[in-house]
Amino acid sequence: MLNPDDLNDEQQPSRSSHESHRQGSVPEPNTAWIHEMFKQQQCILHQQQEAFLKQQESFLTRMMSSMNMRESTGPEFLIDSLANHVTEFRYDPEENVTFAAWYRRFEGLFEKDAAKLPDDAKVRLLLRKLGVAEHERYNNYILPKNPGDFGFAETIVKLRALFGSKESDVSKRYKCFQLQKTRTEDYVTFSCRINKATLEAELAGLSEETMKCLIFVCGLKDEEDADVRMKLLSRLLEGKFDRCPLWSPQLKEAVSGFLKQVQLPSEIHRSLRSVRYVAFWKGTEFRTFLHYTSVVALRDCLDPHVNSHFLLYFCGITILSSSFYQHLWHRAKDFLSRLVKDFGSIYGRTHLTSNVHNLQHVYEELAMFGPLDNFSVYCFENHLQQIKRWVRSGTKCAEQVAGRAHEIATIYMSANISARTYPYLKTNGIGLHAIADFVLLPIFKDQWFLTKDNGIIKFLEAKKTSSLQFSVVGMRILSQAALFEVSAEGNEILVTSSADILIFQARETAPSEKVEVPWTAIRCKLVAVPLPSRPLNLPSVPTSIKPSIYSFFPLLHTFQPD
Repeated sequence: MLNPDDLNDEQQPSRSSHESHRQGSVPEPNTAWIHEMFKQQQCILHQQQEAFLKQQESFLTRMMSSMNMRESTGPEFLIDSLANHVTEFRYDPEENVTFAAWYRRFEGLFEKDAAKLPDDAKVRLLLRKLGVAEHERYNNYILPKNPGDFGFAETIVKLRALFGSKESDVSKRYKCFQLQKTRTEDYVTFSCRINKATLEAELAGLSEETMKCLIFVCGLKDEEDADVRMKLLSRLLEGKFDRCPLWSPQLKEAVSGFLKQVQLPSEIHRSLRSVRYVAFWKGTEFRTFLHYTSVVALRDCLDPHVNSHFLLYFCGITILSSSFYQHLWHRAKDFLSRLVKDFGSIYGRTHLTSNVHNLQHVYEELAMFGPLDNFSVYCFENHLQQIKRWVRSGTKCAEQVAGRAHEIATIYMSANISARTYPYLKTNGIGLHAIADFVLLPIFKDQWFLTKDNGIIKFLEAKKTSSLQFSVVGMRILSQAALFEVSAEGNEILVTSSADILIFQARETAPSEKVEVPWTAIRCKLVAVPLPSRPLNLPSVPTSIKPSIYSFFPLLHTFQPD
């Protein structure tokens, strides 16, 4: 066998021969500088890579900080930040924890710190701090609208009203006058208590008469005066001593006598009763009083400021009761808004109920259903007596009414009955039926009508000029004037004359002329209401003098299209 070591020894030349060969050949070049150059290039590349990574890291840092800054300055971040500094509101009227007191604590935060927030974001922040029960109550209160439908200021007003104090203004004012310093109380603490009580009692809004009444009641400190003090306080709480004092028996009699003196037209089937029975008046009586007699009956009985306030209501409801006034509906909306705004200062905030508040939304209902008379229930009132007659015993009343109604519904009605055509003369020839519920007769209560050129005419007779044409003969009054003016301050001062809604005053004995006009020239029938010869609030003087000046109000359902 061969030994590998021996083989290797044979194949490999000796060191001496190799060295002799290298000494005899060309010397090899030096490569150290190449290795050094590679090392330098590697070092430069490494430095560039590190610089690039640092640039990337710096860029990402700046980008993230920019994104965080943008996020931190957004509305939601600001809302979250401010919400951490506001405690949750929990309504507790017994402990006087009201929204007004809670908001007063954080008002600066909402007004200044949240000033950069848009209005809807401020509303979200505010509602976010309501308790669960309070938030649910507010949502139910504003239905069918949503919280986002109201601005910040309007939301504050609604929350103040919803989560306000249950104590009346009169009670707060009475307690304010009863404040006394305790023995353990220092002067500074007592003065702070006075400041808070006077602010909550709103003493700045007191009228002179109310102030006198409070001072009078507070002076009744003797035990013998306890009953009188309680009675007077109850009357103050009911608002009896505001601008609307109680009517004296003499004033009630004077107003009742005036109402009985008014001759209502035949189309109004229920006459007005004495104001002594006002608690038993029917809905149609209140309607008749409002539309045709209230303006004259109340102007001598109310404080001038209160009377002006009432005229806002009268004009607003009158305008919205007929489609003839549709061009004035927007003005009626302003009147009713002003009415609600001033209601608390006149009648007391305790009487500012939801029914009064809803007057602001009547205009919206008209947009859907038309004038008020279109969806009124007055026309069903007289049917109640008929339903009562259908009940023969005290058991199963509903079944009895249903049975009678079914019997009447099954009565055979002749199909040959033709519908009455209008207009037509009465059978005795002395009157004219213009439409189904509009008749002119030569008697005082049914004589008055208004032409389409706003002339007041006293009906004398009707003539048939052809088979389908009629004319009306009467005395036209040549001198007439507006009965009143009413104004409301909104974006602008709105002044409305009674002549704008076709309400006038005129003397019956004023100059007149006999005219004959076609029945198509009639605009509406008029209700003639006499103006008292002396104010109703003055002592009555027996007299038989017939009224000479009359006010004329349109009978609302008789308007004829132009």
